[in-house]
Amino acid sequence: MEPVTSNDAPEMATRRGEKARALVVRAQALVEALVERIKPTLLWRIWERMLENEFMERSIALATKGFISLFPLLVIIASISPPRIREAMFRSLTHRFGIQGETLDLVKGAFLSTSKVWDATGLLGLILVLYFATSFTSTLHRMYLKAWRLPRAKGKGNNRQLRGLAWLAAVVVFGAVFGGLRGWMTGPVGTASFFAMSLVGSLLLWWATAWLMLGGRIRWRVLLAPSALTAMGAVTYTLCAPIWMPRVIAAHVEQFGFFGVSLALVTWFVGFAFIIVVTTCVGPVLAEDNGLLGRLTLGDVPSPLTNADDPDQVLPLGSAA
Repeated sequence: MEPVTSNDAPEMATRRGEKARALVVRAQALVEALVERIKPTLLWRIWERMLENEFMERSIALATKGFISLFPLLVIIASISPPRIREAMFRSLTHRFGIQGETLDLVKGAFLSTSKVWDATGLLGLILVLYFATSFTSTLHRMYLKAWRLPRAKGKGNNRQLRGLAWLAAVVVFGAVFGGLRGWMTGPVGTASFFAMSLVGSLLLWWATAWLMLGGRIRWRVLLAPSALTAMGAVTYTLCAPIWMPRVIAAHVEQFGFFGVSLALVTWFVGFAFIIVVTTCVGPVLAEDNGLLGRLTLGDVPSPLTNADDPDQVLPLGSAA
């Protein structure tokens, strides 16, 4: 093998550069070809709807408002409820958050000390908590509208607030009922039955949620599939929470002290909100599908809208808002 001379070095460097550029061009071509093949698929269209809906920002916004509003509101409602309902709500929440050990005792004290909770909250605190709770439902409302590319309904602001309050009431009842069921449905049969009932109850809750947040402008049948996905994701997430949440809480408490409990709960809320946002984006994509999934979603009508003849009610589903 002949040694490389100084005169040959620039030529060899040029050839190596050309080979590298050729590899980059080939890789780009392969990626572009792959993207072109994936674009028509359902998963790609869901991904595009997620990006359009700014799914990470909306998940964080929902999680933040859920933590600073829903959680304190449930604590206050539990503190003024009868002991049996209070215990059921406590059991439901702690199971969903996967709270155990010393943190469980701390949260239990917050739920069961009625006078202390009310004294610490006061009338002004209660008003602020209710305000933030309705702010959460407004954020949830905007997320559903954005996913379906719907404009805000004109002249229905008061109805929107009433729908938000109705949703909050449904969540409280849901937590109390299933917290009570959790207390006496034990053993393998009881656990399996509780899982099935939780799945059905969660489906009904999120099905009604989608209908309420969209103001009844999308047909019930069309909302069934994304609501079922939300329910399955929510139930699976809460069932898995006792596996990973104790480690998250312990790690945050070790690093940040008592404040770490709040950070761990925010982490839980972010994951739950992510499930809601992503599964909501699936609904309009299924409604727009030209294949079998679209026909199953829509049934025998051409539009998912309850009033497709009103031009002021909705923007075209095929165009971004």
